[in-house]
Amino acid sequence: ADISADPGDEVVLDASGSSDPDGLDDLYAYQWEQTEGRDVDLAAVNTTAPYFYVPVDATHGETFTFG
Repeated sequence: ADISADPGDEVVLDASGSSDPDGLDDLYAYQWEQTEGRDVDLAAVNTTAPYFYVPVDATHGETFTFG
């Protein structure tokens, strides 16, 4: 889902609704990575709620994409 934020804001991603694709409910690990946009420091990449701070010089409409 898209999230709107202002420069300097903390953005928390949410994978709490994730499920195991094979249906066995044995999803043990998360590994987030940035796939598009200017590099930012994504913290807690092995959790359901990684976060980053929008660069203070970010421009309106600038996007950061994670998967």
